[in-house]
Amino acid sequence: MTKPGVLPSVLTTKLYRPRTTPNLVTRPRLTQQLGDALRQGHPLILVAAPAGYGKTTLVTDWLGKAGITSAWLSLDDGDNEPVRFFTYVVAALQTIDATIGQSLLDRLHTIPESPEAFVDPLINDLAAANRPIILALDDYHVINTALIQEAMVYLLDHAPPNLHLLVQTRVDPPFRLARLRVRGVMTEIRDRDLRFTPEEMTAFLNSVHRLNLPAEQIAALESRTEGWPAGIQLAALSLQGLSPERATQFIQAFSGSHHYVIDYLADEVLRRQSEEVQSFLLQTSILKRLSAALCDAVTGQQGSQALLELLEKSNLFLARLDDQRQWYGYHPLFADLLFQRLKQTQSEMLGELYARAAAWLEQNGYLEHAVDYALKAQDYELAIRLMDQIKNDLWNRGEVGMLISWFSTLPEGLVRSQPDWSIFRAACLTLVGCFDIAEKWLQVAEEGLGPVTSSDRRAALRIQRILLYRSVGARFRGDFAAAIALSQSGLDRTLSTEVRDRGSALLFLGHAHYYAGNTDTAEQVLADAIQANLASGHNAAYLNACHYLAQLRVLQGRLREARAIYEQAARFAGELETPVHAGTEHAGLGDLEREWNQLEAAAVEIQKGLELAEAGDFIFFLTDVYPARVRLAMAQKDWEAAWSYLQKAEQVARRCPASIEIESLRSWQARLHLAQGNLAEAGQWAEMKGSEIAGPFDPQQEFELLTLARIWLAQGKTDHAGSLLERIRSAAEESKRYGRVLEAQMLQALVYQAAGNEAQAVEELSRVLTQAEPEGHVRLFLDEGAPMAKLLCKVSTRTTTDIRAYAARLLAAYYKEQAERPVPLAKALQGEPLIEPLSERELEVLRLMAAGCSNREIAGELVIAIGTAKRHTANIFDKLHVRNRTEAVAKARQLGFV
Repeated sequence: MTKPGVLPSVLTTKLYRPRTTPNLVTRPRLTQQLGDALRQGHPLILVAAPAGYGKTTLVTDWLGKAGITSAWLSLDDGDNEPVRFFTYVVAALQTIDATIGQSLLDRLHTIPESPEAFVDPLINDLAAANRPIILALDDYHVINTALIQEAMVYLLDHAPPNLHLLVQTRVDPPFRLARLRVRGVMTEIRDRDLRFTPEEMTAFLNSVHRLNLPAEQIAALESRTEGWPAGIQLAALSLQGLSPERATQFIQAFSGSHHYVIDYLADEVLRRQSEEVQSFLLQTSILKRLSAALCDAVTGQQGSQALLELLEKSNLFLARLDDQRQWYGYHPLFADLLFQRLKQTQSEMLGELYARAAAWLEQNGYLEHAVDYALKAQDYELAIRLMDQIKNDLWNRGEVGMLISWFSTLPEGLVRSQPDWSIFRAACLTLVGCFDIAEKWLQVAEEGLGPVTSSDRRAALRIQRILLYRSVGARFRGDFAAAIALSQSGLDRTLSTEVRDRGSALLFLGHAHYYAGNTDTAEQVLADAIQANLASGHNAAYLNACHYLAQLRVLQGRLREARAIYEQAARFAGELETPVHAGTEHAGLGDLEREWNQLEAAAVEIQKGLELAEAGDFIFFLTDVYPARVRLAMAQKDWEAAWSYLQKAEQVARRCPASIEIESLRSWQARLHLAQGNLAEAGQWAEMKGSEIAGPFDPQQEFELLTLARIWLAQGKTDHAGSLLERIRSAAEESKRYGRVLEAQMLQALVYQAAGNEAQAVEELSRVLTQAEPEGHVRLFLDEGAPMAKLLCKVSTRTTTDIRAYAARLLAAYYKEQAERPVPLAKALQGEPLIEPLSERELEVLRLMAAGCSNREIAGELVIAIGTAKRHTANIFDKLHVRNRTEAVAKARQLGFV
């Protein structure tokens, strides 16, 4: 449990390795594997099995008896927040070496970056420790945050030789396990290994528990439990004091799955406890972690410390979490069973038990957890009061999901009765993109306000916020006129002295004008929003306004100005203590680096933005960051990543079923199909889209229409493509979106080339290059592939020196990317035909051809059909502009291919 704050306070009990009783059965076959993993230098030791298989018991027993120093971290659901996770990882490591991870902690207080930035400082500190270090992560299966998983994969890939990551989990983590297995650098212990052997069962039952069972009864028990340690332990507790006859009857009495076995055995165990112990176990089963004071408060009885120690000594599924015997925890399976029994036998007490827990947690400062118990107790007045104390802190930390969850638990009538809470609930839902549900609560708030007088400023502010949140929903649905009207009305209702609210209103108004294509108005409104939000300290709104102004600069074709805005925003975000509202500035910078073909730098920046945006889960950021990642993947020809991030973008967009983002993503899919050569798939979308473009031009359709023009060009429909591009160019020029003008003109040059108008194509592309060169465009041209390379070669022989040099640089970048040697520039400038890039397989065929191999021999060598070999040969002839094998080999040698 942690108190609210910018960075989580560390609960030290999570860092204590659970203690094991001295009379546990030894398991040398497994501890030998663990010891061998260290001796062999394996970076990953994976102990994976379902609940009740003794994963934690095995590891803690081995670490304790071997005297091995280790860092221990017990994980729970709350550790899915990346800053919290890595804060705890560092805290665990610092229990063995106080120098490890301090630089990472300093970074976490500013801004979390990419997985590399999270992990690199740790790797350096661990390597400098000059001693073996075991980092044990217990219950790793609770971690599901992509950013954390990627960071842990990176840690494993770059782990120093002295680090051993010991992961205990119920399910396999999304690490690269297959690769680690092939490399022989991972030790795995699974449920089949953790099952008790007959020898271990005999030792456990007869030596540890002194039951003196005969071999046949042990065999029967083994067959019933399948060697499952939790079931065997419960059976041992149940068998205490039974006669041989009763023991035989007991073992034969139960059968079935693990669920029924443990249910039966738990009943036996509970029945043998005193009423006092049974009552204590049931009533404290509502708690995830137990302390004597908390248990006293929940049970209403004193003496919890003695009972906890008694249960620990009795090995009754209770683990001590610290050395001071202050904090304990039940085995999860046992806790679930106790809680089910509590509901069956004392359900009337549940509310009171939850209320007592909430009161103690509030008094001791654990407000978030107090809210959880207050809601379970249905003490909604207390829950609302506690939420009011911490809601702003949670909002600033980006934990909006927790607030939404709490709201869904509160009675609707209670929220409806308080307009401020209805508006706040709508605000949370708006941030994550649930606009339809948000609108419901905006209507509730509006109805609850009643008549509003001009002097009632509080009511006026409520109305302003209702209007602004409605404007966001309208904008995402594509109703830009309504979005402008709503946000303008909200701005008009704001006094000049209300700087923060004015800044928010300006931001939403800027959004609306931006998407409506009102470039000049959007530019001015966003500039005002930047100043207003900077002055009011509204950091999230300031960063968002910077992002939209920078994006506007990109649409205007002013890339270098956009970079200056993004760099300033990134510096500002780096100084924030709560960076969850950041992300788009890094993704925007990365997208510019991508355009300039600095793909490695682009990957670093976009990854930073992606992680920050995913940590906040705000639709405003994700809908911009995911497309940037898709564009990068396309530039890298990483089609799997492109489809993966496109799918993530669609999942976000579908939070608002009517969102225009969904249609935009359809055009992304078509563009991806086209880039991969799947013209039939792209053509299906184009056929549908082509029937929808007869109406008035919408600036929000520019991307879709440019995609449609590319598909028509690929299909040979040059008249259709040319006409559409002229419409796009004219509308973009009218709204001063010169970046779009440039793209349309570039595609128009390719249309001229495809139609056979070579002179016109060269002239048009020359104009485009003249405009593009000052801003350093590269991907604008490279992403169009071989047709653009051919046209660039023609331009480089017929235009001015400046443009020829720019075209040559683009050609060099293109050929470098194709992993082929470029046509010598001197030959290109002399006007020799451009060589279309050969595929890797075509190069293999060409080299075998040069070695004198026949098509049959080539097919045999490459394990392909003869027809396929002939097809590759024909492609080679076409690309090299030759007629036969002799000419092909000669041309290949001239160009350095063989």
